[in-house]
Amino acid sequence: MEQCKLEEFLRRKATGQLKIHAYQQRVSVAQQPAQLDSLAAEGAVRFGGVVQLAHAGSFAVLACDVSNKDQCSGDFTCSVSAVPRSGLCDPVARNTFTLAKYQPRRTELEQEPEHEDESVVHYGQKVMLLANPKALEGTALPPDASIMLYSRPVSTTQYAKLSRHQIVGLTSRTSYDAAWTVLTPDPAQRVISEGLPVLAGVPVLLQHCATNQDLCLEGVTFRNDLGEEHEVSGHTAHSNSKRDVCVHANAGKVRGQLEKMEQPANHWLFIGAFAHHDGEDEPQA
Repeated sequence: MEQCKLEEFLRRKATGQLKIHAYQQRVSVAQQPAQLDSLAAEGAVRFGGVVQLAHAGSFAVLACDVSNKDQCSGDFTCSVSAVPRSGLCDPVARNTFTLAKYQPRRTELEQEPEHEDESVVHYGQKVMLLANPKALEGTALPPDASIMLYSRPVSTTQYAKLSRHQIVGLTSRTSYDAAWTVLTPDPAQRVISEGLPVLAGVPVLLQHCATNQDLCLEGVTFRNDLGEEHEVSGHTAHSNSKRDVCVHANAGKVRGQLEKMEQPANHWLFIGAFAHHDGEDEPQA
Protein backbone atom coordinates (compact mmCIF):
# COMPACT_ATOMS: atom_id res chain seq x y z
CA MET A 1 0.00 0.00 0.00
CA GLU A 2 2.82 2.43 0.90
CA GLN A 3 4.61 1.56 -2.34
CA CYS A 4 1.45 2.25 -4.36
CA LYS A 5 0.95 5.60 -2.62
CA LEU A 6 4.54 6.59 -3.33
CA GLU A 7 4.26 5.63 -7.00
CA GLU A 8 1.01 7.60 -7.32
CA PHE A 9 2.61 10.63 -5.68
CA LEU A 10 5.63 10.49 -8.00
CA ARG A 11 3.34 10.15 -11.03
CA ARG A 12 1.22 13.16 -10.01
CA LYS A 13 4.36 15.16 -9.28
CA ALA A 14 5.85 14.36 -12.68
CA THR A 15 2.64 15.35 -14.48
CA GLY A 16 2.04 18.52 -12.40
CA GLN A 17 -1.22 17.28 -10.85
CA LEU A 18 -0.39 18.01 -7.20
CA LYS A 19 -2.45 20.62 -5.36
CA ILE A 20 0.68 22.66 -4.73
CA HIS A 21 1.24 22.86 -8.49
CA ALA A 22 -2.32 24.13 -9.05
CA TYR A 23 -1.83 26.72 -6.29
CA GLN A 24 1.48 27.91 -7.73
CA GLN A 25 -0.05 28.17 -11.19
CA ARG A 26 -3.00 30.18 -9.86
CA VAL A 27 -0.76 32.57 -7.94
CA SER A 28 1.60 33.05 -10.87
CA VAL A 29 -1.35 33.99 -13.13
CA ALA A 30 -2.92 36.33 -10.57
CA GLN A 31 0.37 38.10 -9.78
CA GLN A 32 1.48 38.73 -13.37
CA PRO A 33 2.91 42.27 -13.58
CA ALA A 34 0.62 44.76 -15.31
CA GLN A 35 1.36 48.18 -16.75
CA LEU A 36 -0.95 51.09 -15.90
CA ASP A 37 -1.87 53.29 -18.84
CA SER A 38 -1.01 56.96 -18.94
CA LEU A 39 -3.78 59.43 -18.18
CA ALA A 40 -5.22 62.18 -20.31
CA ALA A 41 -4.33 65.84 -19.97
CA GLU A 42 -4.56 67.18 -16.39
CA GLY A 43 -4.70 63.63 -15.05
CA ALA A 44 -8.14 62.71 -16.38
CA VAL A 45 -9.10 59.02 -16.46
CA ARG A 46 -9.62 57.52 -19.92
CA PHE A 47 -11.90 54.80 -21.19
CA GLY A 48 -9.96 51.74 -22.29
CA GLY A 49 -7.03 52.54 -20.02
CA VAL A 50 -5.70 50.10 -17.43
CA VAL A 51 -6.16 51.57 -13.94
CA GLN A 52 -6.37 50.51 -10.31
CA LEU A 53 -9.31 51.25 -8.05
CA ALA A 54 -8.09 52.08 -4.54
CA HIS A 55 -9.98 52.97 -1.39
CA ALA A 56 -9.42 56.64 -0.60
CA GLY A 57 -8.87 56.13 3.12
CA SER A 58 -6.83 52.96 3.41
CA PHE A 59 -5.50 52.68 -0.19
CA ALA A 60 -6.65 49.06 -0.22
CA VAL A 61 -6.80 48.03 -3.89
CA LEU A 62 -9.76 46.25 -5.48
CA ALA A 63 -8.73 42.79 -6.70
CA CYS A 64 -10.42 39.72 -8.19
CA ASP A 65 -10.13 36.02 -7.40
CA VAL A 66 -11.19 34.04 -10.47
CA SER A 67 -10.68 30.74 -8.63
CA ASN A 68 -13.42 31.60 -6.11
CA LYS A 69 -16.34 30.95 -8.44
CA ASP A 70 -20.07 30.76 -7.79
CA GLN A 71 -20.97 27.21 -8.80
CA CYS A 72 -24.72 27.92 -8.62
CA SER A 73 -24.62 30.64 -11.27
CA GLY A 74 -25.15 29.77 -14.92
CA ASP A 75 -22.58 32.39 -15.95
CA PHE A 76 -18.95 32.71 -14.99
CA THR A 77 -19.09 34.56 -11.66
CA CYS A 78 -16.24 35.10 -9.23
CA SER A 79 -15.53 37.16 -6.13
CA VAL A 80 -13.71 40.43 -5.54
CA SER A 81 -11.98 41.81 -2.46
CA ALA A 82 -9.64 44.61 -1.47
CA VAL A 83 -5.94 43.96 -0.88
CA PRO A 84 -4.69 45.95 2.17
CA ARG A 85 -1.93 48.47 1.73
CA SER A 86 0.42 46.15 3.61
CA GLY A 87 -0.14 43.45 0.98
CA LEU A 88 0.90 43.28 -2.67
CA CYS A 89 -0.64 46.42 -4.17
CA ASP A 90 1.69 46.80 -7.14
CA PRO A 91 -0.14 46.66 -10.50
CA VAL A 92 -0.71 42.98 -11.28
CA ALA A 93 -3.26 41.03 -13.27
CA ARG A 94 -5.76 40.57 -10.46
CA ASN A 95 -5.90 44.19 -9.25
CA THR A 96 -6.01 46.14 -12.51
CA PHE A 97 -9.16 46.99 -14.46
CA THR A 98 -10.27 48.67 -17.66
CA LEU A 99 -13.03 51.28 -17.79
CA ALA A 100 -15.63 50.89 -20.53
CA LYS A 101 -18.79 52.82 -21.37
CA TYR A 102 -22.13 51.24 -20.56
CA GLN A 103 -24.08 51.64 -23.79
CA PRO A 104 -27.64 50.27 -23.62
CA ARG A 105 -30.18 50.69 -26.38
CA ARG A 106 -31.68 54.17 -25.98
CA THR A 107 -34.28 56.30 -27.67
CA GLU A 108 -33.45 59.81 -28.88
CA LEU A 109 -34.84 61.28 -25.65
CA GLU A 110 -32.67 58.99 -23.52
CA GLN A 111 -29.34 59.78 -25.18
CA GLU A 112 -26.59 60.90 -22.81
CA PRO A 113 -25.05 64.35 -23.44
CA GLU A 114 -22.00 64.45 -25.67
CA HIS A 115 -18.64 65.66 -24.37
CA GLU A 116 -15.70 67.30 -26.10
CA ASP A 117 -13.41 64.34 -25.42
CA GLU A 118 -15.42 61.11 -25.48
CA SER A 119 -12.35 59.10 -24.45
CA VAL A 120 -12.33 60.74 -20.99
CA VAL A 121 -14.54 59.58 -18.13
CA HIS A 122 -16.95 62.28 -16.89
CA TYR A 123 -18.99 62.60 -13.71
CA GLY A 124 -22.51 61.25 -14.12
CA GLN A 125 -21.54 58.72 -16.81
CA LYS A 126 -22.43 55.06 -16.55
CA VAL A 127 -19.31 52.90 -16.73
CA MET A 128 -18.28 49.26 -16.45
CA LEU A 129 -15.11 47.95 -14.82
CA LEU A 130 -13.60 45.05 -16.76
CA ALA A 131 -11.03 42.73 -15.21
CA ASN A 132 -7.58 42.44 -16.74
CA PRO A 133 -7.64 39.65 -19.39
CA LYS A 134 -4.36 38.30 -17.95
CA ALA A 135 -6.24 37.24 -14.81
CA LEU A 136 -8.50 34.94 -16.88
CA GLU A 137 -5.69 32.68 -18.09
CA GLY A 138 -6.40 29.06 -17.23
CA THR A 139 -10.17 29.54 -16.92
CA ALA A 140 -12.80 27.94 -19.14
CA LEU A 141 -13.70 31.30 -20.70
CA PRO A 142 -12.98 31.98 -24.40
CA PRO A 143 -9.81 33.99 -25.16
CA ASP A 144 -11.82 37.10 -26.10
CA ALA A 145 -14.18 36.91 -23.10
CA SER A 146 -14.37 39.61 -20.44
CA ILE A 147 -15.76 39.76 -16.92
CA MET A 148 -17.03 42.94 -15.30
CA LEU A 149 -17.85 44.26 -11.84
CA TYR A 150 -21.48 43.64 -10.90
CA SER A 151 -23.82 43.79 -7.93
CA ARG A 152 -27.27 42.38 -7.21
CA PRO A 153 -29.88 43.03 -4.49
CA VAL A 154 -29.71 41.00 -1.30
CA SER A 155 -31.62 37.72 -1.52
CA THR A 156 -31.70 34.41 0.32
CA THR A 157 -28.94 33.05 -1.92
CA GLN A 158 -26.92 36.15 -2.86
CA TYR A 159 -25.33 38.40 -0.27
CA ALA A 160 -21.93 39.42 1.05
CA LYS A 161 -20.80 36.52 3.21
CA LEU A 162 -19.53 38.51 6.21
CA SER A 163 -21.39 41.84 6.25
CA ARG A 164 -24.65 40.44 4.75
CA HIS A 165 -24.86 43.49 2.53
CA GLN A 166 -25.32 43.52 -1.24
CA ILE A 167 -23.05 41.12 -3.09
CA VAL A 168 -20.32 42.49 -5.40
CA GLY A 169 -18.29 40.35 -7.78
CA LEU A 170 -17.32 39.81 -11.40
CA THR A 171 -19.57 38.27 -14.03
CA SER A 172 -19.36 37.41 -17.71
CA ARG A 173 -22.95 38.58 -18.36
CA THR A 174 -23.32 42.13 -19.69
CA SER A 175 -26.41 43.63 -18.08
CA TYR A 176 -27.59 46.60 -16.05
CA ASP A 177 -26.20 44.82 -12.99
CA ALA A 178 -22.72 45.72 -14.28
CA ALA A 179 -23.40 49.47 -14.73
CA TRP A 180 -21.97 51.99 -12.25
CA THR A 181 -22.30 55.78 -12.12
CA VAL A 182 -19.28 57.91 -11.20
CA LEU A 183 -20.29 60.62 -8.69
CA THR A 184 -18.54 63.14 -6.49
CA PRO A 185 -18.76 62.41 -2.74
CA ASP A 186 -20.22 65.84 -1.90
CA PRO A 187 -24.01 65.79 -2.57
CA ALA A 188 -24.07 69.57 -2.88
CA GLN A 189 -21.61 69.43 -5.81
CA ARG A 190 -23.10 66.57 -7.83
CA VAL A 191 -25.27 68.69 -10.10
CA ILE A 192 -22.44 71.17 -10.68
CA SER A 193 -19.81 68.49 -11.33
CA GLU A 194 -21.90 66.47 -13.79
CA GLY A 195 -20.10 66.43 -17.12
CA LEU A 196 -16.69 67.38 -15.73
CA PRO A 197 -13.72 65.03 -16.29
CA VAL A 198 -12.90 62.54 -13.55
CA LEU A 199 -9.35 63.03 -12.29
CA ALA A 200 -7.11 60.29 -10.98
CA GLY A 201 -6.33 60.50 -7.29
CA VAL A 202 -9.58 62.37 -6.50
CA PRO A 203 -12.17 60.55 -4.29
CA VAL A 204 -15.28 59.43 -6.15
CA LEU A 205 -18.35 57.31 -5.53
CA LEU A 206 -19.24 54.32 -7.69
CA GLN A 207 -23.01 54.05 -7.41
CA HIS A 208 -24.66 50.87 -8.68
CA CYS A 209 -27.19 51.92 -11.31
CA ALA A 210 -29.77 49.19 -10.64
CA THR A 211 -29.91 49.52 -6.84
CA ASN A 212 -28.40 52.96 -6.07
CA GLN A 213 -26.04 51.33 -3.56
CA ASP A 214 -22.42 52.51 -3.50
CA LEU A 215 -19.33 50.34 -3.73
CA CYS A 216 -18.25 49.90 -0.11
CA LEU A 217 -15.11 48.73 1.66
CA GLU A 218 -16.30 46.75 4.68
CA GLY A 219 -14.47 46.82 7.97
CA VAL A 220 -14.29 43.02 8.10
CA THR A 221 -11.42 40.92 6.77
CA PHE A 222 -11.02 37.30 5.77
CA ARG A 223 -8.14 35.06 4.78
CA ASN A 224 -7.82 33.21 1.48
CA ASP A 225 -4.98 31.55 -0.41
CA LEU A 226 -3.63 34.97 -1.40
CA GLY A 227 -3.54 36.46 2.11
CA GLU A 228 -5.76 38.54 4.38
CA GLU A 229 -8.10 40.82 2.46
CA HIS A 230 -11.07 43.15 3.03
CA GLU A 231 -14.62 42.33 1.97
CA VAL A 232 -16.20 44.57 -0.67
CA SER A 233 -19.97 44.99 -0.91
CA GLY A 234 -22.71 47.21 -2.30
CA HIS A 235 -23.78 49.36 0.62
CA THR A 236 -24.28 53.10 1.02
CA ALA A 237 -22.84 54.06 4.42
CA HIS A 238 -24.67 57.28 5.24
CA SER A 239 -23.41 59.73 7.83
CA ASN A 240 -25.93 60.86 10.46
CA SER A 241 -23.57 63.14 12.39
CA LYS A 242 -24.75 66.52 13.63
CA ARG A 243 -21.83 68.15 11.85
CA ASP A 244 -23.21 67.21 8.41
CA VAL A 245 -26.67 68.38 9.44
CA CYS A 246 -25.26 71.75 10.53
CA VAL A 247 -23.28 72.11 7.28
CA HIS A 248 -26.40 71.61 5.14
CA ALA A 249 -28.52 73.76 7.44
CA ASN A 250 -25.96 76.56 7.12
CA ALA A 251 -26.38 76.33 3.35
CA GLY A 252 -30.07 77.20 3.76
CA LYS A 253 -31.60 73.71 3.46
CA VAL A 254 -34.43 72.68 5.72
CA ARG A 255 -34.24 69.36 7.52
CA GLY A 256 -36.56 67.60 5.06
CA GLN A 257 -34.27 68.54 2.16
CA LEU A 258 -30.99 67.51 3.78
CA GLU A 259 -28.96 65.07 1.70
CA LYS A 260 -27.08 62.51 3.75
CA MET A 261 -23.39 62.36 2.96
CA GLU A 262 -21.72 59.02 2.32
CA GLN A 263 -19.07 57.92 4.79
CA PRO A 264 -15.41 57.34 3.79
CA ALA A 265 -16.13 53.63 3.33
CA ASN A 266 -17.72 54.56 -0.03
CA HIS A 267 -14.89 56.81 -1.22
CA TRP A 268 -12.64 55.37 -3.96
CA LEU A 269 -10.10 56.79 -6.36
CA PHE A 270 -8.64 55.79 -9.72
CA ILE A 271 -4.89 55.31 -10.03
CA GLY A 272 -3.21 55.53 -13.41
CA ALA A 273 0.36 55.77 -14.61
CA PHE A 274 0.53 59.41 -13.47
CA ALA A 275 -2.08 59.61 -10.71
CA HIS A 276 -1.55 63.22 -9.68
CA HIS A 277 -2.79 66.66 -10.57
CA ASP A 278 -2.14 70.27 -9.57
CA GLY A 279 1.24 69.30 -8.21
CA GLU A 280 -0.05 66.62 -5.82
CA ASP A 281 1.96 63.46 -5.40
CA GLU A 282 0.79 60.13 -6.73
CA PRO A 283 -1.02 58.11 -4.05
CA GLN A 284 1.00 55.00 -3.31
CA ALA A 285 -1.27 51.97 -3.11
